[in-house]
Amino acid sequence: MTTALYETRIAHATACGHFSCSLAAWVRGRWRAERTRTELNNMTDVELKDIGLSRGEIGVVANGRYRR
Repeated sequence: MTTALYETRIAHATACGHFSCSLAAWVRGRWRAERTRTELNNMTDVELKDIGLSRGEIGVVANGRYRR
């Protein structure tokens, strides 16, 4: 686990003071990522090109790590 990712998880855990808040935030994030991945995978190659993406970038976008 990278330091930045670890620090992010710690920040979530201490934001409300409970581990359950951190777990809930993580689950919401994973759900959003999966929903984004599904929506992008359902697009045609032409639609993806219109928004400036390729099929190979879907995972990076869904995980929130896409940078231009």
